[in-house]
Amino acid sequence: MLRAAPNHTSARLGFAWLLVAQGRFDEALIALDAASSFDPMSLNVLFNRAFILSLARRHDDARAVFETGMRVGGESLFSLSACAGNELWAGKLGQAETLYRRIGELYPVNSISHYGQAHVAALRGDGAHAMALALAARERWPVASHFREAELHAWLGDRAAALAELDQAITVMESPCILSGVTCAFERLADDPDFLTLLGAQGLTHWCGVLRSGRLAANHL
Repeated sequence: MLRAAPNHTSARLGFAWLLVAQGRFDEALIALDAASSFDPMSLNVLFNRAFILSLARRHDDARAVFETGMRVGGESLFSLSACAGNELWAGKLGQAETLYRRIGELYPVNSISHYGQAHVAALRGDGAHAMALALAARERWPVASHFREAELHAWLGDRAAALAELDQAITVMESPCILSGVTCAFERLADDPDFLTLLGAQGLTHWCGVLRSGRLAANHL
């Protein structure tokens, strides 16, 4: 598609995310550079760049891009949730919680606010509050987000529940599953054989995100 239509922004974004899913962050950012050259005013490209920087644990760089994008384009569900995730992964739990609550104010019919606050509680070591928030999310939105539940259980250190929810997420083909191999929540499962089996079902051989040390997991493994 890109050979036929090199200026197709959506195709370049899709290609970038295929690279991200394999932990090829630098290549993904180059793909976004190409998208920007054809569509320099695209906020979609800008926010995707920030999200990829976040997954690569370049949290300060991601924060700067998010701030630029929201000054220009305002607060969308995607920008707020991705920005909150960046703060969560950076360990800035107060900032993450504020952003997740803001999502609840602007988008009360979406479960991201509840799940995000549950993730914050989990990382604070308050498992009871985390599970109460997740339960509230499930009661309010009957269609559960298995991927977000998997991340939550991973943060809580509940290996079995995390793997079961991830399996369900893959089975029903939830779109965030493309990030299974790079999202920071699953770092502690990186060497788990059952987790690797679930990644294998998506064409990955290992967790290929960035370790808290800043090194690529591919090098570590």
